[in-house]
Parts: sequence; structure tokens; C-alpha cells
Amino acid sequence: TVEGLVVDGGLGWAVLSWWGILLAEAGQFTPGIFLAPAGLLAVALWTVPRSDRSGGWRIDAAALVALALVAVLAGSLFFPVFDVQLEARDPGTYFHAGRQLARHGEINFIDPTVTGLGPETRAAMFPPVGGHERAFHNSRYPGFYLETLESGRVVPQAAPVFTVWVGVGYWVGGDRGALGAGAVLMAIGAGLLSLLGAAYAGRVGLAAGPLFATGFVAVWFAKYSAAEAAALVAVLLGCLGMARYRQDGDRFHALAAALGFGLAPLAKAELLVIFFPLAAILFVDVVTRRLNTRDFVYLWLPLGLLGSHLVVHATGWLWPYYFDVARQYSPTPIGLYAIGTGAAQLGILVTVLVRYMFAGQFESISAFVRGDNAEGRAARWLVAGAAVALSAYGYWGRPY
Repeated sequence: TVEGLVVDGGLGWAVLSWWGILLAEAGQFTPGIFLAPAGLLAVALWTVPRSDRSGGWRIDAAALVALALVAVLAGSLFFPVFDVQLEARDPGTYFHAGRQLARHGEINFIDPTVTGLGPETRAAMFPPVGGHERAFHNSRYPGFYLETLESGRVVPQAAPVFTVWVGVGYWVGGDRGALGAGAVLMAIGAGLLSLLGAAYAGRVGLAAGPLFATGFVAVWFAKYSAAEAAALVAVLLGCLGMARYRQDGDRFHALAAALGFGLAPLAKAELLVIFFPLAAILFVDVVTRRLNTRDFVYLWLPLGLLGSHLVVHATGWLWPYYFDVARQYSPTPIGLYAIGTGAAQLGILVTVLVRYMFAGQFESISAFVRGDNAEGRAARWLVAGAAVALSAYGYWGRPY
């Protein structure tokens, strides 16, 4: 099916994104090594039996039309992109971080200009920021930290997933290719949104992608690209994979969900909060006895591996960036909004545990989570209302 091909493509994108991050950490990000697993990945995706191919190949004309419309709209609205080579904000940072990665094969680099200065001169030129014992020195360039004055190690203020694809764009088309990477990812995200809409609302949901592609947010982040473009693809791939896995149990859909959600915080640091709803899903599966070996192997294990890699990456290669995100957001209404969202979900889980599990009523908790009793239905409305209220606050009310 058209959707199956798109999911396969999304899986390939996710695997290569993860592989690219690993290569960037090792200082081996080169075209040959980066593309080495692509052939094996293609063979695996096309030859392993799949539940969505059990009925043979089917062409969904409506899905093809929706995706073609997304392509036309993206081609006319997303291009040409803005030239951000001299932009001292996120798009400029990602452009130069990706260009550096493509040319030299590693995320961070040593700046000999800094190491060649005397200690007093370095301290005067690069004052510390952060107010922490591991305070970093900002900045050698706009959007690039100095990890320490002694090392001269420059760390981009950029999450790695989009940096990898800006680097790939540079390989393909030089500076113009690097600048256009975000627009391509936004177009892919709009296509995934169409298929996600169809998964929940049928053919009428296919209109979500074209409608999104004409919106101001999509056009802006396509032309003035930063981490949001890669984050959109990661989150929507995870959502589509999870939706379809719940319907057909296909292990490739589970992998798509795991890789999409796992890459999201590596695409945008603020998406660390995505682990809260995933914890809620895992909890529901446990209490309703739906968790099985397939879930563990193809969904939760890969997600756990990516989460572990996130911790290593955020505390090793890019600790100044992730530390700065936490420092900036934690005392602000935006940070409180994110923390409150997660705390509310955890609070619901704890309440359910106290209410039922300690009373030994395992079947009751299962009925509660499924919404089979009055309390469960009331809780669903409560959670839905809280989600709408928090979304409204996040969109209209929160100060920036």
C-alpha cells in the first residue's frame, strides 16, 4: 500500500538518523559509511513478511492524490528557502553545524584560535554563562558554545537529528542543499500527517496534510528551518507507527513507533516530555495485560535503547546545549507548563495505583483504564478536558 511504502521510508529515515548520530559522535560521518547500511535496510524492509502485505499490493488512489497534493503545495510554498548563512539564530546555527559535520565528520571540534590565546585573554573574551560548576563559555560563534576555555572545544547549540540531515543536504547540493533540508523534511511531515489522519478518521483525514502544508507554521519552518522540521517527522512517524501497531500488530509498525518517539528528544531537546505519555501507554498495557513479547522486543526495547543513547549524548557530546535548555526553561511558564503536563499524568497513574492496586482489585483497575465503568469514563473526560485546557494555554496563553 501507499502507506506501507511511506512507513518503510520513515523507518529507513529513522535508522539512518540514528546511524548518522552515532557516526557523528565517533567522528566518522562520511557519505560512504553513512550509506553503508542502506542496502541491507532496503532488503530487510522489502523481503521480511509483513501483515500489511498479506492481501497483496493495493494502490490507494485517495492517498496518492493527497500525497501528490502535499508535494505540489510544498514545492510551491516551501521553496525557495531563506538564506540563513549569516543568521545568528537557530537556523544559522543548524546550517553551520550541519556544514561542519559534513565537511569534517564530527559534531564538536577544537578551535585552535581559542587554544592559542593566553589564559587571561581567553577569560576576558569568553565570559562564562550558566551559573553552574560546569558553566560553559558562550560563545566562539553565534550558537556555538565553548565547553571549556582550556580545551577550546566548540559545541553547537543544536540537537543532532536535524544537524545530520543538514549535513546530508550539504553532500547532495552544497550550501543550497543544506539550506533546503528543512523544507524537504517539512514536506515529509505533511505527508505523514495525511496518513495519520487517515488512520484515525478514514479518507477524510487525508486532507490534514495538504491543509497543514498551506498553514503559516509549516511554511515558516520550511523556509526558516531549525530543529522543528526533523522533530515533526520523528513525532508523526511515532504516532503513525503506534496507531497502526495497535490495529494490526505488525512489528515494523512497532519499530516505527519506537524509533520515531525515541528520536524525538534527539531532534528537539524540549521533546523530553514525550516520555510521559509513553510511560502512561506502557502502564495501561501492563494493567490491562496487553503487554507481550512482541511489544517488548519491537517497541519498548528499541525505545529504551534510544532513551539510553539520549542520556549518553546529552551528558557527553552536547551537554552544554541540553543543560542550557533545562536552565532556560525550568523557571519559566513554558517549563512549568511542560513539567505540569508530565506531573499531571504521573499523578493520575499514582492515583489509580493507590485506588485499586493496593486493594488487590486487579480486574477493577483494568476496567478503570479501559473506561468500562463510571469512574473510568469520568477519568477519560477529565484527562481529555485537561489536555484541551493545557493545549489552549500552550497555544494562546503562555508567555514567551
